[in-house]
Amino acid sequence: MIDLVRDDVDGVRRSTACLFETLERLDDETAQQPSLLPGWTVAMLVTHVARNADSHVNACEGAMAGEVRRRYPSVEAREAGIAAGRGRTAADVVADLRRSVERLDDAWEAMTDEAWLGQAISGTGAPEPLVELPRGRWREVELHHVDLGLGFDVEELDERFVAKELQLWMGRLESRLPPGTGARITASDTGRVWRAGGDRLTMQVEAPSRSLLAWLTGRRTEGFPEIGEWDW
Repeated sequence: MIDLVRDDVDGVRRSTACLFETLERLDDETAQQPSLLPGWTVAMLVTHVARNADSHVNACEGAMAGEVRRRYPSVEAREAGIAAGRGRTAADVVADLRRSVERLDDAWEAMTDEAWLGQAISGTGAPEPLVELPRGRWREVELHHVDLGLGFDVEELDERFVAKELQLWMGRLESRLPPGTGARITASDTGRVWRAGGDRLTMQVEAPSRSLLAWLTGRRTEGFPEIGEWDW
């Protein structure tokens, strides 16, 4: 289990380095432009990614102290952390993110195997196993890199990240299907097939793995059947 965690941590670091390559070109005008997330500027989104890193630091430091900590003090605090990015300069938000990433790297380096077996509390109050948090951080970095709208597209998502995430999202697809739907989903690039819902096949989707993940996460809906929103 701990080896899988470290694999996710390595993935986060790889994807974060790619994110900083994009942010090297960020200027003040672009920072104030809308991102692909409605109501969020680019600066707000970068600030959110920084505060998310801080939440992981809080969870790790709690685990090392034998505590179960909330990653965010409250839902309101999380939202305030996003809003704080509005109006900030490009240099400010990138430096902020870099500092938060360095703190997270240090926190991960300090984690013991025993600490990884602990828990944290999510921003919504749900328990979260520590071993699942690096995957969640990887998701934040990869998908929000796309959401910035700065040229990094779903076709550039990390291959190992996509393979891992598809297994997770496909496992939760049934609850998002219209009643009575039986779905067969095929990744055209790998040949992987998933079935969800009823036995009677009423929905068939075939697309490359990255496009499938973009569909499931709401980043690409054109040309795909409509499914319900995720509730996790």
